[in-house]
Amino acid sequence: MSRKSSISTGGAWDWRGRYLQRERIWWIALAIVLMAAPVQAQYGAFDMGALTNTLALDHVTRSEGARPAASGASIPKTLLTFAPSEELRTRNLADFIAQTRARDAEAGNALQQLLATNDVINAAEGYLQPYGMSASNVADAISLYLSTAWLAIHGSIADPDKSAMHSVRDQLAAAIGATPAFRQASDADKQQLAEAMIVQSAMISQFVLSAQNDPEQMRRVQEAVGETVMSQFGLNLAALNMTPEGLR
Repeated sequence: MSRKSSISTGGAWDWRGRYLQRERIWWIALAIVLMAAPVQAQYGAFDMGALTNTLALDHVTRSEGARPAASGASIPKTLLTFAPSEELRTRNLADFIAQTRARDAEAGNALQQLLATNDVINAAEGYLQPYGMSASNVADAISLYLSTAWLAIHGSIADPDKSAMHSVRDQLAAAIGATPAFRQASDADKQQLAEAMIVQSAMISQFVLSAQNDPEQMRRVQEAVGETVMSQFGLNLAALNMTPEGLR
C-alpha cells in the first residue's frame, strides 16, 4: 500500500490494519475474521440474505448476458449515505468487540486494544477519499470490504483498482436499491453495517500482510476469507474476477 496514515501503535500500520505486534497476531486476526456474521444474520434492519440473493442474481444474469451490467447511477444518494454519529460509533465498536470476545476472549482483547489506539473508521475515510468514496456510504464500505477480500484471496496487499472499486460499488448500490429492507434503513442501521465492513476490511489486510512470507498461513487466510464472504454474501470470490465492470 502506498498511502500511509499517521496512525501508530508502536508497529507498522496503514488504514487497513497493518499493525504487526507479534507473530501470534496471525491467529488473533484469523479468529476475528471467522466470527463474521452468517448469511442470514442482520446488521440492524439489514437482512444480509436479501442482499445476497440480489447480488447473486445480478452476477448470474450478467454473466449469461441476459441484461446489462448493474449501475448504481439511478440510486438516490440518500439511500446509501448516512450522517455518522460518534456516540453510535462507540457503541458499534463495543458491540463488535463483545461479539468477538464471545467467540474468542484473546481475539476480543486484541481487537479492543487495536480499536482503542487506532481511529480505524476515520483512517478509512482518508483512504477512500482519493477514490471519490466515503466511509459514510454503505455501498462504498461494502465495496471496500469485497475488494479487500478479493485481493486477500489472491494473496495481494495492493491497493484496489479505482475503476473496479467504482464498478463494485455500483453493483452494490443497485442491489441495495432493489432490496426493500435496505430502502427502509435508518442512518443508525447504515452506520452499523458500514463500520462492521470497514473493521473487517482492516483485519483482513492485517493478516494478509502477516502471512506474506508463509505460504501455509496464506493458504489458510485465503480459505478463511473465502468462507467468510461466502457465508455473508453467497459469493465465491475465488471464482470471480474484479474488473472495471465489477465482479464477474
